[in-house]
Amino acid sequence: MIENHNNEVVIYYNSNHSVDKEVIAYAQTHFRFVRTVNVIESRLTGTRLTEIASRLGMPLDYLVCLTSDAAKTIGLDFGNMDDIDLIKLLQHYPDLIKSPIVISKNKAVVATGAKDIYEMAETYSEIM
Repeated sequence: MIENHNNEVVIYYNSNHSVDKEVIAYAQTHFRFVRTVNVIESRLTGTRLTEIASRLGMPLDYLVCLTSDAAKTIGLDFGNMDDIDLIKLLQHYPDLIKSPIVISKNKAVVATGAKDIYEMAETYSEIM
């Protein structure tokens, strides 16, 4: 279970992406506590991946970044993949995980930039 306090956000990020690092820096200016999890270094469990998708309100396959270099290299075919296959795929190729994923007590988003953090901070100002 993703545990975070009322005044904390958790950011799942890819250390190879400069946008992810920018989102972290911006979040650190808007939220009191920011906990980061590097998806490249931390092997996410199947339970964690499933919970992240659930918090986003999306199916597990939403976590797969089809435009990543890894996706292009391995040539993904979702036609026959169930959730167990997707979990194994994301664990073996963490570069496929969409990022950064920002989770607060009340909301979760795949951030595309500082605007998403600003909107989250504005919407949930009690976290700041």
